[in-house]
Amino acid sequence: MAALTKTTLPAALLECAALLGDSEKSLTTPINNVQISYDIEAGLATITATLPFVSSGSALKIELTPSDYAPVTDFTAASVSAITDGSSITNAAAAFARIAEAANRLEEQRRNSGGTIPEGVGIGLAPDFDNFSLAINAVLPIAQELVSGDPKIVVSNYLA
Repeated sequence: MAALTKTTLPAALLECAALLGDSEKSLTTPINNVQISYDIEAGLATITATLPFVSSGSALKIELTPSDYAPVTDFTAASVSAITDGSSITNAAAAFARIAEAANRLEEQRRNSGGTIPEGVGIGLAPDFDNFSLAINAVLPIAQELVSGDPKIVVSNYLA
């Protein structure tokens, strides 16, 4: 089962991006809408994604729902429903967008209340209504740890 296991927004965002990126590669015609790069020396992971979406709603409220363009088998995002306002998340692309939106909102709240975000870190979302896509760019603080002699990437919860 492809279930998200991380329970903080930054870690869940990276985990979901990795699941979605792997699913893209397994398509009949592989695509590369989600890219992840790591800079261990700088302690940063960068996610660049462009998700196709469908729009719905009314003139007063437009909702963007990322299409399930690269289905992740048996996907579940139960571990993050509490930190994404309890929303029902049915596919990896929608979960990725919802997690990015929730993290972005927390970043804004922190800045507006006089708090800070680490230098060079942040999440941005930009809808493109002409091309029905949503750009998500994230730079997350990471550290590398050795677990049983194997390197493991750990995402810092800078929003805690």
